Amino acid sequence: MQVLHQDIMSRQHVLDNLTEKANTLSKQSPVAKVNKFVDEASTKYTKLCGQSKAMLERFEVAVKDHQQYQDAYQDCHDWLNSARDKVEACADTSGDRVSIQNKLDRLKVGTEIWIIDFILSVDNQNVKKKMLRARTILH
Repeated sequence: MQVLHQDIMSRQHVLDNLTEKANTLSKQSPVAKVNKFVDEASTKYTKLCGQSKAMLERFEVAVKDHQQYQDAYQDCHDWLNSARDKVEACADTSGDRVSIQNKLDRLKVGTEIWIIDFILSVDNQNVKKKMLRARTILH
């Protein structure tokens, strides 16, 4: 999109040449149609430049939003993989009672750290506060 916008902006010299030739022509023989045509072309070009700039700004915002969504998706994907690993660790019930209790204790501590890390990774402060409040209520 930026290339198209730059292409549009680079055509200013064409309009300037047209305006210069129209001024020369109108000095030689004043014809209202020529001046009207040049004025309309200039107005349309100015409008096109403005629309192109606005569209470019919207696209830049969309690209930034897309990158943020992509980053959030990747964070969620990583979180989900980590959760799967923890579930797989829970599935292993081999060993005696003490070793199983040790695994459970490590899992509880790891899960608590994981939850806190996840809450702290949230950008929105209001959401973060609510998540921390909910965490303290549940414990």
